[in-house]
Amino acid sequence: MFRVLRPGGVMMILEFSHPEQPLLKYLYAIYSSVLIPFAGKMISGHNTAYQYLPDSVAAFPSGMDFMTLLHRCGLLQTRRIPMTMGIASIYSGMKNSAKPIQ
Repeated sequence: MFRVLRPGGVMMILEFSHPEQPLLKYLYAIYSSVLIPFAGKMISGHNTAYQYLPDSVAAFPSGMDFMTLLHRCGLLQTRRIPMTMGIASIYSGMKNSAKPIQ
């Protein structure tokens, strides 16, 4: 994304994340690892297809880990806006507006 972003352009990502509040974190873990795959299997008959979402959310860096990655990629003014009590987050960052030296 950084490569195709214009200088001064803003990148925004809406991504599932990990809630930080302990009770919500526990309830969300049960919901995503047990209820989503179970409901998916009951509706479609395919358990593995509905296990992908909780697995990918668990493997994806969130919070400050993802902010660090954005900064390492060269984005400035990185920001995280937690949504739905931290279940999802909006991440943003701006590409340097200076023209590269040639």
